[in-house]
Amino acid sequence: MKKKKLAHVMVGSVFVINFLTNTVLAILAGVMLHFDLVGPVIGFLMLGMYVFLTASLGTLLASRAGRPLFDRVAALSEAMEQVSHGDFSVRVPEDGGIEELAVMEKSFNAMAKELGNNELMRNDFIENVSHEFKTPLAAMEGFASLVSREDVSPEKRREYGERIINASRRLHELTGNILLLSRLEHSSVSLEQSAFRLDEQIRGCFLALEPAWSEKNLEPDLNLDACAYTGNEALLSQVWTNLIGNAIKFSPEGGTIFVTMEKAENAVTVSVRDEGCGISEEARERIFEKFYQADRSHATKGNGLGLTLAKKIVELHGGSIRADNASPRGAVFTVRLPIS
Repeated sequence: MKKKKLAHVMVGSVFVINFLTNTVLAILAGVMLHFDLVGPVIGFLMLGMYVFLTASLGTLLASRAGRPLFDRVAALSEAMEQVSHGDFSVRVPEDGGIEELAVMEKSFNAMAKELGNNELMRNDFIENVSHEFKTPLAAMEGFASLVSREDVSPEKRREYGERIINASRRLHELTGNILLLSRLEHSSVSLEQSAFRLDEQIRGCFLALEPAWSEKNLEPDLNLDACAYTGNEALLSQVWTNLIGNAIKFSPEGGTIFVTMEKAENAVTVSVRDEGCGISEEARERIFEKFYQADRSHATKGNGLGLTLAKKIVELHGGSIRADNASPRGAVFTVRLPIS
């Protein structure tokens, strides 16, 4: 059904109301004058009554005709008042009919839904940040108190010192990731671009993680097309480091990590695959959310921000990233970057 303009509805309503009231009363006055039912004095009284009845009847009809319109405006106003007090669950009926009101109602519901989602994400973010900071801080405090004891052997003292260092590194990485993600989300980082060899960058990231994959006796399988790329070298390096690091983390002892890159005319596709347990359906839907970690058994080795950062960086380059289960087992992350 075609929506009506508010201005047209108001003008049309006023015209119809005035036309009907004046027509009815004019007919009545004409009949009385035609049959000489009134004299001059009565005529003036009739004129005054005519004006009064016109105004009264017009007001009555206008209030009746405009009530649905005013009810919708009142409902919208009341809903706005509720939102201003922090109730983002309120919704108004989308009745259609009048175009401007329909757009306002639809926009209001979309705004309330988005505000509710943002509030939920903000609360989750605060809760997760508090938890992620609390864990390494508690570890540092606990091991520092053990180090200060006089009956601790030198070997244990060194072990506790290393654990304090590891906890502080994790805390440093967490704060760095939070700050970088905030800067990327608010576009305060200029995407400085330079030309570099993307295949060489990925090989460099893989070699930099050699201690981690050698410790688990993992076999690397790299198949990378030569590719000259223009983008932010530092940010993209974080993407490959994160994806390869995740593959190492979830690979079984003695498994293989597959990294492939295929260059086409307008895009380059990079895939990182492991032979781990794969990704559940729930995890696939949430895996790029802040602080989400599908496997809590590996929570001490990450902070749930790596994939969020990777997705943001890839999108800033105009690309896309997706997570899937590999065949016959494991998970595969695929990054597609346009080549300009």
